[in-house]
Amino acid sequence: MGLFSRRDTESSETHAGQSGGHRLAMLEITDAFSEHDVTALAGLTPSERAEQMRIRQGLYDYIDAIWEAPKTAVFHPADDPRFDAVAALRDLAGSLVASVDQAQAEAGDDTED
Repeated sequence: MGLFSRRDTESSETHAGQSGGHRLAMLEITDAFSEHDVTALAGLTPSERAEQMRIRQGLYDYIDAIWEAPKTAVFHPADDPRFDAVAALRDLAGSLVASVDQAQAEAGDDTED
């Protein structure tokens, strides 16, 4: 296990037994974190916000590739509870990208490359 992969067994078992448990927990975390993220992003320069977008979009793309890889005509990860954690992280990464996009729009950043 990596540095950030320590697990609380009781919590893992609780979430594993609930359909969508990871996603529901992540939604609560995302909502709670959003205000802090928006404030921090507002304090960055346009260049720093652009770098945040690049990093966050990269994270989203990586997680999205994991989500999309097993899809076939008869299998979709949304139908498999083993992919609940992937869905939760995908939701979080999407929210992080959306926060930067919003901060850039509110600041009037030039986002054209």
